[in-house]
Amino acid sequence: MHLSQQAGRSVVPGVDLGSSLRAALAPQQRVRVTGLLTSSTRGRPQLVEVPAAAGQQRHRIALIVRLASAGSMVDDARYVAATGQVAYGPEHHTGYQLPGPVRANGPCGAYVVIDTGNAYLPDDSALYAAVTTYVWECWQTARQEWTQRLGGTAAVEGLLFFHGPLPVAVALGWLTARDRLTLVHHDLRLARGTTTPPAAGP
Repeated sequence: MHLSQQAGRSVVPGVDLGSSLRAALAPQQRVRVTGLLTSSTRGRPQLVEVPAAAGQQRHRIALIVRLASAGSMVDDARYVAATGQVAYGPEHHTGYQLPGPVRANGPCGAYVVIDTGNAYLPDDSALYAAVTTYVWECWQTARQEWTQRLGGTAAVEGLLFFHGPLPVAVALGWLTARDRLTLVHHDLRLARGTTTPPAAGP
């Protein structure tokens, strides 16, 4: 079940869970998917290295995926990934809750962003499947690149910051079930009532 922003009601644009999700996208599918992304993330998303800091978890990369309207989602997720902190200060909590003990949640080693801006995806099962495959490809590429940068000395783990259609989330979860990719929980109650976050840096 998925709440359609276009139809204003719940719809079921299912995504078939099968090997086809691991198949390379056809050129027209890739053009359609990348055409929905913001110009800064179009094409092959860049893996951005986080400067070294105390407590940094160099083996971790953050996969930040926004496929639906959510104002500060990308900036907040990037902040959490780059600092290991879930709040900008007492006045603004991002709503994110990092997994595991606090001592194990320093900054990530790098992050990658896939972003459609504040647009909603059309309710289209074929498009949802293509987007899922694209996100999975980006995760695989980023993980391989980061493994090479680390010299193959540590198992790379991922933190998934996700906002988008439920069918895509379910299909992506199915695709990455055996990967070291953990969904970062977001609690709106933590973010409500806080002030506007400071402007994002580079």
